[in-house]
Amino acid sequence: MKFIENKTVNYQLYALIIFLVVSLLGCGGGGGSSEVPVIITEETTTDSGGEEDVDYSPDPDKLEITANASSELYAEATFSFDSFKSVTFDIRASDNLSKPLIGAMLLISVIDAEITAFDDPLLQNKSLLTKVFTDTNGQIYIRLEMAKSVGKILLELNTLGVKNDVILAVDDTKVITYSFAQNE
Repeated sequence: MKFIENKTVNYQLYALIIFLVVSLLGCGGGGGSSEVPVIITEETTTDSGGEEDVDYSPDPDKLEITANASSELYAEATFSFDSFKSVTFDIRASDNLSKPLIGAMLLISVIDAEITAFDDPLLQNKSLLTKVFTDTNGQIYIRLEMAKSVGKILLELNTLGVKNDVILAVDDTKVITYSFAQNE
């Protein structure tokens, strides 16, 4: 009977230890505030050849203020928060009989703006944006967001019988139009 009592005490002790460990892990530690301190600066100008210099060093008194709204943040009037652009892709694919390629997979990748040929070693550093499939008309019409710095893209159509890869520039129109057709 003494063995069963010791076993019960051991189970109670294990249960207590597990409860304490779970409780300590659940606390997460630290009770910090969710408010973010904001650096608010004042512009100071100096005359150095007619150009204005802006001093971005923080005012120590203002470091104690927290932002409750984005209107309390400081940014230059010419600063653009947009770092992405929306590019429209209008792609068509047809086979050697001029019939639409249905369900063909297209890979759209970002490549270095300096690349002009498919044998360029920098092409290995391509970054896949998306893969999409042609519809029943052999078309892909899609709008993608990408970094404003993107200058060129690589289109790779996974099919046989047509020229299946092309390097295209992304210009200010933000529209990419291309037709994959039979090899010549």
